[in-house]
Amino acid sequence: MLRDISDIQRGIIIGAILILTTLINYSFNTGEFVFSCLCLTIGFSVGFYYEFNNKILPYTFGSIFIGNVISRIIFIDEVLLTSITVSLVFALIAIGFIYIFKMTMEYFGVRGIISIKTIFVYIISIVILSVISAGILTFMAFIYEGNDELLRIFSKWMFGYAFGVIIFGTVIIYSYHYNEKIDFSFNQTLLSVILIGSFIVVASALFSNTLDHFNFANFSYILMIYYIVIAFFLTYRMILIVDVIYVIIYQYFLIDLTQNPDYPLIQHTVIIYLLVLSLTASIVMMIINELKNNNTALKQSTNKLQSLVYSTESLLKLSDDILGTDIKIYEDYLGRIFKIACNIFDNYDYASCYIKEDPYVNFIAAVGYDIDTLMSFQFKSEKIDLIDIDNPMHIVNEDKSVRATLTSKYDDFTKIYPKMSEAIRFGIYIDDNTIGGISFDITKESGKRFNRAQFDNLKSFQKLMNSFFSINYLNYKNISLKNDIVLSLIRTLELFDQYTGGHSEEVAYLSNEIAKLCGLDEKEAHDIYWAGVVHDIGKVGIDSSIINKPSKLSLEEYEEVKNHSIFGYEILNKAEDLKHIAILVKYHHEWWNGAGYPEGLKGDKIPLGSQIISICDAVSTMAKKRPYTIVKTSRQIIEELELYMGTQFSPIPTKAMIQFISEGHLDAFYKGR
Repeated sequence: MLRDISDIQRGIIIGAILILTTLINYSFNTGEFVFSCLCLTIGFSVGFYYEFNNKILPYTFGSIFIGNVISRIIFIDEVLLTSITVSLVFALIAIGFIYIFKMTMEYFGVRGIISIKTIFVYIISIVILSVISAGILTFMAFIYEGNDELLRIFSKWMFGYAFGVIIFGTVIIYSYHYNEKIDFSFNQTLLSVILIGSFIVVASALFSNTLDHFNFANFSYILMIYYIVIAFFLTYRMILIVDVIYVIIYQYFLIDLTQNPDYPLIQHTVIIYLLVLSLTASIVMMIINELKNNNTALKQSTNKLQSLVYSTESLLKLSDDILGTDIKIYEDYLGRIFKIACNIFDNYDYASCYIKEDPYVNFIAAVGYDIDTLMSFQFKSEKIDLIDIDNPMHIVNEDKSVRATLTSKYDDFTKIYPKMSEAIRFGIYIDDNTIGGISFDITKESGKRFNRAQFDNLKSFQKLMNSFFSINYLNYKNISLKNDIVLSLIRTLELFDQYTGGHSEEVAYLSNEIAKLCGLDEKEAHDIYWAGVVHDIGKVGIDSSIINKPSKLSLEEYEEVKNHSIFGYEILNKAEDLKHIAILVKYHHEWWNGAGYPEGLKGDKIPLGSQIISICDAVSTMAKKRPYTIVKTSRQIIEELELYMGTQFSPIPTKAMIQFISEGHLDAFYKGR
């Protein structure tokens, strides 16, 4: 709650709490000031200062000073000047205690880390500072009062400060360490009220000895049960509240025993038991919180693993998608690498992905930044830090780098985005002339830092990405070369058929478009495209005089031509990687009603790819002049398709083709050729 309010509001609330604890410290005074054996104020001060630092220092000093002045006047009936002087000493001691304690913890790196070393440093620091504080107060008592019971006074203040910090300060520190939220739900509120109410009743009965045999000596373990319940079901704040209630109740009922010679022993026994209760509950709660944190970390690790699996799958899929020469494909590649990198590395506040073009950087994707905003600042490529495709660059003063890049636009940029403290940039190879860049940035206010391990991991990732792309780029070049060879062979064969030049590429294009309209995925559409390219390759086995005959074919000649689908199948089926394409070529002249060739397949027994190629083959034939046909318009082709849909042509691909033609794509295609 205190984290979510302004510094002034927080200071006022903490000041009020410290004044209240100071009043409690003084309220059970019998002239001997025995209550200092457990100093609540120093414990609360340490806890609050440990979390909120110097922002609450003035409020801490002021509240301790004011609380002591008021308390000493009310409860000790001390002269005002003496009260002011003594209170000033108390306040200065408290400020020195909490400041030195916090600096010591930070120096040894104790904050939030549980180990033998940190526990040792924590306890030793408290003891040493308590000894120093008690020494100052003992000396002051000797100067002002001439009190000769120095050992008793010293031990009283030393134990009071030490116990106060260990019991109350520890609880507050871990309450904030585990970022506890106040739960005002009905169940939690009801449980808290019942627990506090019953604890007051039980503790009062134990310390008052009003019930026979039901006293602290015989039934103190009941209080431990309360603390264990708190540890399992409530929060550190509830431990703190119950600790304060415990102190008030035992002081209230035991104050009459101050003349008892055994009172110091009784008092220390009760305080030590409170120490055991509070630390036991704190440790149990700490274990529970660590288990919760480990469970959360395990879930995060599982999510991270799933992210890595996704990233690995994305990497593998990139090899299928990078086969192209369009710059948009490269941008997509770089953007997907960026997404993978952001999934793997999460120690950053902002990130961007870009290509260095002339004259300005082209931003592809970003996290935290708005791409349009980045583009509007027109980062000049020549001023962007050198991007190395072999090693990441760790920029230790990113704000200076941004200022040098944007010059006069820097102030406008920092009005939109916070100043950056550092960045890691690395380059991704796109092609011989293009370098892509990815930058992970950390803001000055976040307090994050890049470490060596993260830098090395990014370096490994960069090498992996560049190696991966290089391999796929070479693979693309090889496949591209193979594709060019195949297309060249097909064009050569079409020279053999003087009437069908470009027909195979037309069928391939149309087949790919119709496949996509039929909802097939990219892989299936790709296979159908290449089957369209080579669908007439079997004509190489047909006599050229038949292929190029200007008049209508005889029955015998037609039967010979029908063999081209078998010949094409046999040619392609000899290559292991083309067997699935060979099947599509073999059946591309089958009819939906079973009247086609070579096997008379019917309906869905005809491969869908073959059905599509059959329609596209017919459309290509109708759209171009042949020796024995005339060119048909788009309207006439649609009528032809509608006439033979369900007999020669498969209904689903035919409807897709009719849609394709109706939308003007066929006319646009042939106009472009």
